[in-house]
Amino acid sequence: MSADPLLEETLIKRSQQKRFTSPLNYKERVFVLTKTTLTYYEFRAEVRVADTYCSLYYGGMVVCVEIVKNEGGVIPCQNKYPFQVVYDSSTLYVFAPSHESRRIWVQIIKEEIKENSVIVAKFHPQFWLEGVWLCCRHAEKQAPGCEKYNLFGNITRKPLPPIPGKVSTEKSRRPLPPPPPVHCPDDDDDDDDDDDDGGGSVVEEEEEQEVVIALYDFDGPEPHDLTLTKGGEYVILEKCDINWYKARDKYGEKGYIPRNYVTEKQLGNLEQYALRYPVGNKERLAPSTAGFSYEKWEINRSELTFMKELGSGQFGVVRLGKWRAQHKVAIKAIREGAMCEDDFIEEAKVMMRLSHPKLVQLYGVCTHQKPIYIVTEFMELGCLLNYIR
Repeated sequence: MSADPLLEETLIKRSQQKRFTSPLNYKERVFVLTKTTLTYYEFRAEVRVADTYCSLYYGGMVVCVEIVKNEGGVIPCQNKYPFQVVYDSSTLYVFAPSHESRRIWVQIIKEEIKENSVIVAKFHPQFWLEGVWLCCRHAEKQAPGCEKYNLFGNITRKPLPPIPGKVSTEKSRRPLPPPPPVHCPDDDDDDDDDDDDGGGSVVEEEEEQEVVIALYDFDGPEPHDLTLTKGGEYVILEKCDINWYKARDKYGEKGYIPRNYVTEKQLGNLEQYALRYPVGNKERLAPSTAGFSYEKWEINRSELTFMKELGSGQFGVVRLGKWRAQHKVAIKAIREGAMCEDDFIEEAKVMMRLSHPKLVQLYGVCTHQKPIYIVTEFMELGCLLNYIR
């Protein structure tokens, strides 16, 4: 068979061997599809390096290719259109940059595997995530699929509009609006009761909204963030995780805000007044945020400015730097070969889950090129051991 590429594009893959995943498990790779293989590569110093166990021979290995139904879940990478390549006893999740890109990849790979001797009868339409299939909630990774698989179908295709004259009048006609209620003088008392109930529902709905007050200014660095103004009121729309909320301001703008920058509004509470307008001349410094933005852990290294060296150790060198020429940060460069990538990812995953005023805050990582960087909060007073002496 020909080895000429059928498709070649920079996509993002998710690590296959991890039971629990984090933003660090999403890697940008160059995918190349031929008549016999699907291979992905990474670029190091302008040299194309093939990853291990990445060639997927179609001769009986690939048993299913299909899109992944995300059902509104958060995808922690810039490509938001996932599809899956199921082979042997594993599933490769790939993320395309657009709907059309995903459609082309799925369609062409399906065409190439249609002669394979083994094609699954059922597949899992949603992700395997955190030790469970999201579609059927089965906790066994080798569990058989839960939805019928159609190798010749295209579930990414939108349904065609109805053909004129083929749709019944009853189904195509929009239902008439309900008639207006007839007002009777004898029903005045009942109407008053209904109005009261209706008014109560509105009040109850308003009371269910959680309103918070900003304790600090926050200039959202990313388009999906919401800018906070100290003392302003915001409605919480979603508590995404322990560190970030999705909120709406008084102008209707929506976005993500750091949880530790706001406090719940409590009417008639003196303490609330004190929080909004602190007594004394000393202004409190804004705390660190868990990452510079919601779900932003991979930092573009071109946004980092390196300054003086702060120290060095077994695994690398730490330098003072700035992110986007504004925020002081400490940048730890991992020495080549000093730490395997899996160990680094495990360390970063632990730090991602931690956010406390007494702990050094992780802001993000740079993993797409070597050396790998860990970007953390800069501690103005230096080494703790030297400080307490």
